[in-house]
Amino acid sequence: MLDLAGRKRPGWPSSRRSVGRAPACGRTSAPGRALGRTAALRGRTLMNGPERLTASEAVAQLTAGALTAEGLTRACLEQARAGAEIKAWAWLDPEQAIAQARAVDRAERKGLLAGAPVGIKDIIDTVDMPTGHGSP
Repeated sequence: MLDLAGRKRPGWPSSRRSVGRAPACGRTSAPGRALGRTAALRGRTLMNGPERLTASEAVAQLTAGALTAEGLTRACLEQARAGAEIKAWAWLDPEQAIAQARAVDRAERKGLLAGAPVGIKDIIDTVDMPTGHGSP
């Protein structure tokens, strides 16, 4: 694989079949280069804040019992409140979000993404939230 200057990129396979694909696990052959996302995230713990977890990491911790849906939801709501000046959220219902998170924590059977908070764009019509279609 060549970079933009036409030089061969170290650690990239040269066979035609794998053109455009990254090396396995993001590793490169050049010493001192990043070993990819897995190595970078290896030291991540709950001490960094659950609102900073990826969806996959959050679901893994929810499934393992290391994190509750309510705890994750509260952390995400706090993050949303902290960034209120950028007006990323047209509407929030913290009470409803926490109630739903508690219900997930109490449930016996849970879906694969149960407990992972999501934001819904206001162009999608829902029963329990206002639909603004992106306009004030």
